[in-house]
Amino acid sequence: MGVTGAEVTGLLRGDLLRAGLTAKDGQEKVAPEGDGGEGDERDCDHPATGVRHGALLDSRLIALDQRTYCDGLTVSSMSDRRCQVLHVSRGSSKGPAIMTTTPSPDLPPVRGAGWTSVTQGLLIFVPTFVLGAAIGWPGSLSDPASIALPRLADNEGAVRFGYAAYLLYSVLFAVTVTLLARLVEGDMAKGVRRLVVGFAIASVVARSIGIVRWLAPMPELADAYASATDDAQRFTIERIYDMLNSFGGTIGEALGVGLFAAISIGLLSIGLLRSSAIPRWIGVWSMISAIALAIGSIELLGVDPGPLLTITVTIVQLWFLATGAWLLARGSEALRSA
Repeated sequence: MGVTGAEVTGLLRGDLLRAGLTAKDGQEKVAPEGDGGEGDERDCDHPATGVRHGALLDSRLIALDQRTYCDGLTVSSMSDRRCQVLHVSRGSSKGPAIMTTTPSPDLPPVRGAGWTSVTQGLLIFVPTFVLGAAIGWPGSLSDPASIALPRLADNEGAVRFGYAAYLLYSVLFAVTVTLLARLVEGDMAKGVRRLVVGFAIASVVARSIGIVRWLAPMPELADAYASATDDAQRFTIERIYDMLNSFGGTIGEALGVGLFAAISIGLLSIGLLRSSAIPRWIGVWSMISAIALAIGSIELLGVDPGPLLTITVTIVQLWFLATGAWLLARGSEALRSA
């Protein structure tokens, strides 16, 4: 956490008062010194450290040592954050001058976004391997109840674990997109940034509805199907399965994985492409990912996407991995110097 100008002022209040500074309405006043004429503003090196105001400093201790600098206080934050400056503008020699605080902009959470993106890209392998080995997922999503329910009953533990991992992966999507949006918040309008986050959350909600069907009602249907004593009972259970699977699949895959995620990533790509700190290939790849996801939502038009959904999700996952790797390797330096 960085040190704000207000915090430093509070820490040094005793020294500031001894130097003729007083606090009123959030501003600091200093009595004029020397021949400072009207409009005289100082922009010089700190006499004790030689550091110019606005420069990056190493620790908050430097700020605590700058007690007698009449022309301004250069205060620092923690590492990798920009310093803050307390400017003194001298007005009339007969009146006090006003010292104001220039807040330091926080650098975005580059490494956090990087690690989250990498985790997002890798976590999909857990449900892919676990559910793939247990029930042949994701191809099993289109299997009829007569095949899917007995297989689910035989592998219930693996199915629950795999879909729980898939649920975690889906929730992480909103976190990852939100952190990536923070990196380019200066290159997007506030309304667009809110839409990015909003559609990411909508994607998570839709995915969660689709996933939960495999954690609660489907195992119960599998048990009921196994204990059915006649064809009429099995027929009724099969119809219930078909309706639940169609409803949950449309919301989870077509809307959550497809349309809502496509809109969120597509809007995010606007900021990525406009950013001077982010490589252009990341923005282009994100736009391609959004288009691919949008195409994968053709199920809403009554068209079976078949393996297309798997291909589009793979494109997105590789983008998350590549983006996260770049952020961890070079992101902090690039965004700090932008």
